[in-house]
Amino acid sequence: MRTRRNLNIYTCMLILLASVTVAKGQVKFVIPQFTSTQASDSIILYTAHDYLTRGIEEPSNKKVWKLSIGNKFSLDLGQEYSFLVIQNERFTNRNRPLLVKNGLEIYLSIDSTGRISLAKGQSKLVECQLKFEQLSKYPRSKNIKSTKNDVDNLLDARNYNRSRMDSILSAYALYLSEAEREMLRGNCAAGIDLALFSFLGHINSDNDIIAYAYNMFQQIVQDSIGTHYEEKSFFPALIGYYNFVREVNDLKFKRSLYGQKFIFKDLYNQIKAKTIGVVRDRAVTECILKEIQYDQFPIDYLDSALVFMKDSVSRMMILAQKESRAIGKRIYPFAFEDVKGRNIGLDDLKGKVVVIDFWFNGCLGCAKLGEAMEDVIEKFHAGNVIFLSVNVDKKRNNWIKGINTGIYTSPYSLNVYTNGLGKNHPFLLNYKYRSFPQLMIVDRHGKLVTTNATRPFGDERREELITTIENLLK
Repeated sequence: MRTRRNLNIYTCMLILLASVTVAKGQVKFVIPQFTSTQASDSIILYTAHDYLTRGIEEPSNKKVWKLSIGNKFSLDLGQEYSFLVIQNERFTNRNRPLLVKNGLEIYLSIDSTGRISLAKGQSKLVECQLKFEQLSKYPRSKNIKSTKNDVDNLLDARNYNRSRMDSILSAYALYLSEAEREMLRGNCAAGIDLALFSFLGHINSDNDIIAYAYNMFQQIVQDSIGTHYEEKSFFPALIGYYNFVREVNDLKFKRSLYGQKFIFKDLYNQIKAKTIGVVRDRAVTECILKEIQYDQFPIDYLDSALVFMKDSVSRMMILAQKESRAIGKRIYPFAFEDVKGRNIGLDDLKGKVVVIDFWFNGCLGCAKLGEAMEDVIEKFHAGNVIFLSVNVDKKRNNWIKGINTGIYTSPYSLNVYTNGLGKNHPFLLNYKYRSFPQLMIVDRHGKLVTTNATRPFGDERREELITTIENLLK
């Protein structure tokens, strides 16, 4: 999970431009007259030809660009359109993959402090996407309990943004092909509604207001059937994500209105029942990829999903999850730095059951897990169990500050961090961890027991985790 700041880079005294040219299936990069001391040492760029693979960083589509005077390199694009992702701790003004095509030039600016951003003078395709980022945010209610007026304000904001989107696309009609406009329209329209669904699904109010919001939600869903982002998207993964979020919020409304509790099985079955073909495959895949970060149950559905899936990209993503989370397989090798600067690897923990939690400073869920783990750690820390607490902050001082708060880790934990790599540490990438906290268990032989251990929230789940550890010690 990432934090970005928006700044007006054009007010800086020193502006340096980097030309990024996409031609003949390659992305070419060059920075003129620039020294690496002015910014981070490198930028990570990778292409994702399908939006569903937006979180995947593999050697085949990833390039690390070392910043230095006159440095040049090429990154294979491989097809006419692709998403380009630029990652750097000082890169600003981007919060989503950028749609690019062969022949584009993309300009990056680097100011006097070393901050990197997209500059002025972009191609019309890039410029249009930057315009979309200026759409209004949804208004937050100032009331403890939302009112009918609050719900109406959300709908007004949605309608304004869709009208503004249409105006932006009309202004670029002479510069973008119909296919490009439909591609951008589908992604933008779905994004507008996804943000609205998030607000509607978290409304705190009386039942009559929740029912009013639910009616609005259902009408928007009905109106979207057969539209550009339901049928005409060139990247159907976003359709899958839209349908996944739609069903999640539908179940949230039913839980609020009727007291119905739902588990992963309900969500999985509802998506299967209400969608077909590639939309079903993509929505189920998004469902598994999202929920597997928080619960162990989606792991049990990997095989059943592969039985009906025909979409090749969906199958690839599910197979990757199955491979990375295979029980009984030797754990992926790791090297984490401890507070004394020593590298800690699996060989240092031989013969021990290892319970590994992953957290970052400022994560409320991580603090909650830290508190819930106290009784479990107290029971086992003196035996053959190591509690390895892995921090994923990029900055070492943030990690140390987090330890010193005493709310994330235990005095009995072995505290380590990902050596400044954050979520891009090879160990985390291998196990597809993208949100936190996470809890993993490794047996005394260094083999994986689970990548998503039961989190001890409540007596029943705490006893379940304790039993798992006790069985591994026998």
